[in-house]
Amino acid sequence: MKKIISFLLIIITVSALFASCGDKVAKLPKPENSQTVFTLGGEKIKYDYVRYVYLNTKADMEYGEADDYWEKNPEAFEELKAETLDMIAHNRAIELLAKRYKIKLTDKEKNSVNGLLEELRDDKKSWAEAKKENYLSDYAFAYIQRFSVLWGKTYDYVTSSESGIIKSDDETVFEDIPENFRNIKYVYIKYDGSNKDAKKALADEVLEKANAGESFDGLIKEYGEDTTMLNHIDVGYYYTIGMIDERVENAVEELDYGEISPIIDVKTGYFIVMRDKIDLDYANKNIATFVDYYIAREFNEMVDEIQKDMKIELSDFWKELKLDDIK
Repeated sequence: MKKIISFLLIIITVSALFASCGDKVAKLPKPENSQTVFTLGGEKIKYDYVRYVYLNTKADMEYGEADDYWEKNPEAFEELKAETLDMIAHNRAIELLAKRYKIKLTDKEKNSVNGLLEELRDDKKSWAEAKKENYLSDYAFAYIQRFSVLWGKTYDYVTSSESGIIKSDDETVFEDIPENFRNIKYVYIKYDGSNKDAKKALADEVLEKANAGESFDGLIKEYGEDTTMLNHIDVGYYYTIGMIDERVENAVEELDYGEISPIIDVKTGYFIVMRDKIDLDYANKNIATFVDYYIAREFNEMVDEIQKDMKIELSDFWKELKLDDIK
């Protein structure tokens, strides 16, 4: 969900700088469409919020594809529905985790969200364009913004050493590395809607060279378009389970050390991945980074457990949904 995540990051940053807008606690704006689409863990999820997630997910899935993508891939619609529900349920699970530890938004934080919204509304034309581009309503913006602040507060508390909820001392994390961390090297070749076929041909060429025994490091330097990998050619890219694109992660799990994956299409580009060994000396010297990754994984696993047990009720609207019913 590239677009959703990037937009959330923008509004989180802005809200952190925004001051309170008065003593009275501001309410969420009324939804443009107040229909309940899901009930998740006792919370009624309104159409405006679902529309935001659904249409951004749909845009991500369409990226780089032909105009007849949905017609030729009827199974993709069920994937779209599943991803939409999963993201919203995951976010609801974070709210329930916050409730478990009595973490709430302050009146000042709630007012700051509405104050930011009022400021954006001042430029009616720009705000209307932003809402259209991001599939937003005032309600969806304020709801997502409030959730973003709550998410940050919950993560900070649950993962802090002061709370003691997640044990993450250096020794614990170091022992976890051989089992739950991976090291890879990869060539990433970007594409867009106008050059996908040409970039696929290039990816085929790179894979052929890699399988013929050419230096994988050399192929990264010559063809790679990912700055992170280009900056880590010598040591590789380390991650923990659940941290990267699922398509890439699943491919890596099928590889032995030194083996090279088939071409992996991730909708923005092609990956060709080689699995590498974990250097425990490197991990020990950079243990702080591994601790951060470990903590994030533990947090997400806590959320996943809540989501797994969450009661989910689907409306008839959602059960009978067709591709273009949400616009």
